[in-house]
Amino acid sequence: MLECSQVKPTERVDGRWTVFIPRKLSGTGKRQARYFPSKTQALKFVSEFRTERREHGKSGITAKHREWINFAENELGNLALLPEVIRHWKRTGEKLESIATNEAVKAFTVAVEPDYPNKRTWHDIEERLAKLAAHFNARRLHEISVPELESFLSTFSAGWNRWSVHKRLKPFFKFARRRKWISADPMEEIPTPKCPTPEREIYTVEQFQSLLWFAEMGYETLLPYVVLCGFGFLRTAELVSMYANEEVLQWSDVLWDDGLIHVRPGVAKSTRRESGDERFIPLNDAAKSWLEPIRQESGDCVPNGAKKFGELWREMTDAAKVARIDNGLRHSAISYSLAANPEHGVALTASWAGNSEATIRKHYRRLLKPEVGKAWFTVEHYGGD
Repeated sequence: MLECSQVKPTERVDGRWTVFIPRKLSGTGKRQARYFPSKTQALKFVSEFRTERREHGKSGITAKHREWINFAENELGNLALLPEVIRHWKRTGEKLESIATNEAVKAFTVAVEPDYPNKRTWHDIEERLAKLAAHFNARRLHEISVPELESFLSTFSAGWNRWSVHKRLKPFFKFARRRKWISADPMEEIPTPKCPTPEREIYTVEQFQSLLWFAEMGYETLLPYVVLCGFGFLRTAELVSMYANEEVLQWSDVLWDDGLIHVRPGVAKSTRRESGDERFIPLNDAAKSWLEPIRQESGDCVPNGAKKFGELWREMTDAAKVARIDNGLRHSAISYSLAANPEHGVALTASWAGNSEATIRKHYRRLLKPEVGKAWFTVEHYGGD
């Protein structure tokens, strides 16, 4: 240990003593100096330093390090538990802004509300996160563990319900991480729940014809709904208001001279499409012929709110003896459009429907003959005779 012999005390002009530790022995890669008020203390340090080096060589583990290692082993019983203890400390011991779960949910929903011009989406976020707030209530957000969140998710039925709650939790916890309410995002450890690939049921051309006739003959306020969904790919949510002041398609959005339907950003479903949510849909001749007799200059195309609309829709479909399919007219329009216009490909139909091309490919491509597709979009208007 020749190098250790170089570690020795030197008296300074001010009466203090200095011990220089060579670069190779310092553990930092640089020469270090230690200062002591007396020779006795300097010699004691040199003795302990040399003993440490003899016993442990160049490992860099000091007596103080061993002291804490022994402490951790005594407390934990197994040093293999140390990583989990550190992760727990990161979740609960860092300098965080402590906030109750219900208060965090309230702050998040208020903060993101302007990001959702379509209030139906925002209300869905609010409703699902309210369940999180009710479940954990005043519990500090940073104390909630991954197993507890998984247990919370298990209270929802498997499939789309659980998937939807998981979907709303992800942006909430990302927001909480940015606000320093939590130090680690627990949702990164929770896999997305599995859900079955939905089977998009569609109407036959004959069923579509029957719905149009029944709407014209006895349920005139539903006729714009049947026409705009069946010929124009509109969603129910884009036509039927569920909440006060919710934007839906207006008669002024039907551009008769241009042969287009304008789905404004506030009306269209909020998506992550790079091109935005606004879209223009062709208003074909068949749609024009059905709408022309009831055409108006302003107001909601479908004047009934969700409750009244639901009552009339159930009554009319029962009278027509046509099964109710959720968004079935829109799903049918997409499927028949792909069959009728194979030259358009998926891209154009996706732009009309306001879907991603991936969604169209996954859910809507089906074996329909081109002539059947064309028959859907040419259902003639007979003036109610």
